[in-house]
Amino acid sequence: MTMTSNTFNNVTIHTYTAPENGALVNTHIIETEAHVIVVDTQFILPYAQEVKAFVEGLNKPIDKIIISHGHPDHWFGTAVFEGESVYAIQEVLDEIQETGQAAIERNKPVLGDLIPDKALVPTLVLEEGDFSIDGVTIRVTKVADTESGFITTLELVEEGVIITQDIVYNGVHLFVAQQQLENWKAVLADLNNRDWKLVLPGHGLPATQAVFKDMTDYLTLAEKTLAEVETFREYKETVMTHFPEHKGEVLIDLNEPFLGLK
Repeated sequence: MTMTSNTFNNVTIHTYTAPENGALVNTHIIETEAHVIVVDTQFILPYAQEVKAFVEGLNKPIDKIIISHGHPDHWFGTAVFEGESVYAIQEVLDEIQETGQAAIERNKPVLGDLIPDKALVPTLVLEEGDFSIDGVTIRVTKVADTESGFITTLELVEEGVIITQDIVYNGVHLFVAQQQLENWKAVLADLNNRDWKLVLPGHGLPATQAVFKDMTDYLTLAEKTLAEVETFREYKETVMTHFPEHKGEVLIDLNEPFLGLK
């Protein structure tokens, strides 16, 4: 794993990036003067336990755990945080409540004890808009039809920092099964119109503003390739050839059942 910390006047944001077998997924830990907010809880339990141990080492109570969207690589690890207050926007809360246990059962044959036996789902609704904690303003925004049906972004207003989660990947192959690529690119263009000091993605290391162009280039290639090829093998070979430095081949493979290719 990799832990990256970025400190501003009133807040430090720690980013835990899992290794490749954890899909390079990120947990972001917002540490204020007296509290901690945890954004997403990892895919497999050993990495969730590492996140929990790090948080416990900060010696500050968890104010809330926020689950950004319904893909299980971002919330299976919530099981290790039993007893904490777990929030999601209404659409994400409903999705996990409706599909969470089925997602566990679907992944159990391959992942076994690396994932929980039971879904620990959000029970508290995270409202859009601003909230403050220890003098830090956090803006909650609901974004539809990008990598997932709904994804929550969290903007640290005074610091010029945005936690995009899976709207942005940094140097990691994309999960494009939602196939809302034009709208996804439009969302990225809108984000790129702002001046961000730090962009915190859902997969891969913390990024600069340049990541928006990298993402758009990948999505443009994916869209063109999906329109031209007949087999998943061709799609995979094309994106790996054009982005040879990207990590997360497993994330390409996760697309296969959803793309309608041979």
